[in-house]
Parts: sequence; C-alpha cells; structure tokens
Amino acid sequence: MKITRLTIREYAESLAIAFILAMIIRHFAAEAFRIPTSSMEPTLIGSDIGGDRIIVSKFQFDLHPPKPWDVVVFKIDQQRIDFFRDFYSNRPLPVGIRAAENGTIDCPERVHYVNYVKRLVGLPGQTILVKNGDIFIDGRIARKPERVEEVLLVPVTNDRILKRDRTDFFAQWGCRGGDVIMRKDGVLLFGASDSSAECTVFYLDPIEDRIETDPEGMRRRGNQFNVVGDLKLAFRFRPLSSGGYLVGHLREGETRYSFRLDLGGAVPLVRLFCNGSELARAPVSIAPDAEHRLEFANIDARVTFRLDGQTLIRFDDDRPEHVEVSSVPYRNPYTATSGAEFGAAGCDVEVRDVQLWRDIFYTSDRDQQRFAAVGKGRAQQGALVLAEQLLDAPERDRIHVPGIAGEVDHLAHPAHIQR
Repeated sequence: MKITRLTIREYAESLAIAFILAMIIRHFAAEAFRIPTSSMEPTLIGSDIGGDRIIVSKFQFDLHPPKPWDVVVFKIDQQRIDFFRDFYSNRPLPVGIRAAENGTIDCPERVHYVNYVKRLVGLPGQTILVKNGDIFIDGRIARKPERVEEVLLVPVTNDRILKRDRTDFFAQWGCRGGDVIMRKDGVLLFGASDSSAECTVFYLDPIEDRIETDPEGMRRRGNQFNVVGDLKLAFRFRPLSSGGYLVGHLREGETRYSFRLDLGGAVPLVRLFCNGSELARAPVSIAPDAEHRLEFANIDARVTFRLDGQTLIRFDDDRPEHVEVSSVPYRNPYTATSGAEFGAAGCDVEVRDVQLWRDIFYTSDRDQQRFAAVGKGRAQQGALVLAEQLLDAPERDRIHVPGIAGEVDHLAHPAHIQR
C-alpha cells in the first residue's frame, strides 16, 4: 500500500480523536485502577505486582447518593490521613498542619491527593462504633445486605483448601457421639440409623481472622488473631434411610444457634434454636434418595437457614444483648470461643462438599488509623469508609461522622470472587 500525505493525516487524526476520547472517558466517565494493597481483601485482592484491576464509574453518584456498604473510590489529601493517624495516636502533628473547626485539617500549601478504595459504612450525622468485630450505627448493630454478606465471607475450610494443604478432613474435624466414615471419593457417611443419639463432627481449630494473602499484616500482629463468631456452614447431603433428622450448631461465645431438619414424618419441619429455646420453624420438602444443599449462617445477629437455594428461615435476633451496643457484652477477641458442628440422628446420611466461612472481623486501630471520612463533591454526602481488614488492636472506638469534603466515585466492576 502506498503511503501518501493523506494517509498519514488520516492516521494522525484517528489517533488524536482516540486519545481525546480516552481522556474524556477517563476524566468524566470511568477509569481503571489496580489494587496495590491488601486492605480490601477478600473483596479486592491487592498486590504490588499483580493486584486486581477494577473499572470505576465517575458519574454513578451524580445519579443517586451513595448507599451504606457500597464499595467506593475516593480522593483524599494524604496529609489528612497522616493527621488522623498522628491525632489518634497522640503523636505531635507535622509542622504546618493544624486542626480546623469542622473536624478536618488546614494545610492548603501541602495538598497531595491520593486515591483510596474502601467500603462505605456511615453517613453524615451517624455515630459508628466497632465492637466484638461488628459495626454498630447509632447504637444498634449494622446488618449487611445479603449481597454484601456473601461477598465478605472468608473461607475457613473446604475441599479446595484441604487439597491445597494436603490435609485430611479429620485433621480439622473431630467426631462426637458415634463413628463417621470418609469414603475414598471424599463422601462422609453418618451411620446413625440404629441410634437416637446424635452423631456429629465439629471443627477443631480456632476460627480466627487470619488472611493467608496478608503475611506482612500477620507478622505485624505477632500472630495475635481475633476469634470470629459470625460463621456460615454449608454442605450437600443425601438421605440413605427414612426418618431421623440432621442437626447443626454455630457457637459464638455463650450463644449457640442450632437447627434440626426432619428427614421424615407426616409434616417435616426445620426448627431453629438458640441455647435450646426454639426461635422459629418452617415446613420442608425432602425428596427421598435425592441430594440437597444446606446452608446455615449466623451473621450480625441474623440467623439464616437455606435448603436448595431457598431461604426457609431468616431470623433477626433483636434481643438487646445481641444488637444494642450498650447491652452487648464485650468479648476479649483473643480468648473468646466459637465453633461449628453438624451431624445426624436416627438415620444414615451421605455428606459431601463441606464448607465453612467466617465474616469480616472489624477492629479499630489507634496506631494505624484506617478510618477515612469523605463527602461533599460528586457525592454531596459525608461518609465513613472502612477497609475490609483493620488490624493490630482490640480497642473500641466511637466515631462521629462529619461531612468532610472529598470526591467519591463508584466501583463499577469489582473483582470476581471464587468460593
């Protein structure tokens, strides 16, 4: 092909138009980022070399205000972050930085904006308190929407983890009340048809907020981990005999939530208990000799039971000792107890694909303050945002959210999470 001046001009015009359009899109519509740190794991995996890549919408909050639990990207002055770290750790403030009357800082000659990605938790005028790993807003526990709850779950153990660590199932789970056999294909066999006593397996290790992909943070804490009580248990089962029932327990400190699922009878039911007292019940349909998937969770004082993807029980335990911050007893995060257990009674059952997850355990950290307030600008809102990991201290801080200026963008394309 013969290259002429006209051809060169056309190429130059096309490149110029493409460049201008790219700049317009980046400035007004969307921008791509790479996640460099681990503070938002497991939602976003960060790395200096190969962290998750995301696309951020820059006009989403022009259409509607931000909502709690949104993942947002915002610009904030790095000096503002340094100020709060020094302020909460009682260190002298850097030269030239002074506190302003609106709760922010005044250092106009040293403005250096950086991008942060965090999960939005509080809105202007709200008071946030972190206690026992949960977030309380204006004195009551903040329950996450179901979509957010699922994203924040961190796997404790499953078949993939066992294979990766070359660990046998019974190295992590113990037996109680009878014998459980694991076949060569990885299926657990509960042979309890000859007895009315419960035959169960229970998780042996402490369930803690360790993140395998954050070795630096783990070393920084000196292997001190918080015990997590918000858990989810799931497995597939197939009844091999009629009658009997399945049972499961999730323990958080002195509180034990349990389910009992009838596998036979005129009107099979699933019942939900707390420390032996029945809280709720629902009818179920168990097909004979068919496989079913069971999910049982206790997250943010909300207990959920699902069967084959259908939510049969969703119980909000609104007793003051579970949801009101002034009545919730403080638990030492290093010595608290939690656990998971499941099994059968009066029946033979096959179980496979056992999975156990934990919720994010939030803490406040005076030495490395991870709270950041963002607000006016695009979002026309004040807000409080939190990292998915807040490490290093069991302190409990009460924070009032002001309306502090900052530009907030919406995370349009989060990373795909495999469970």
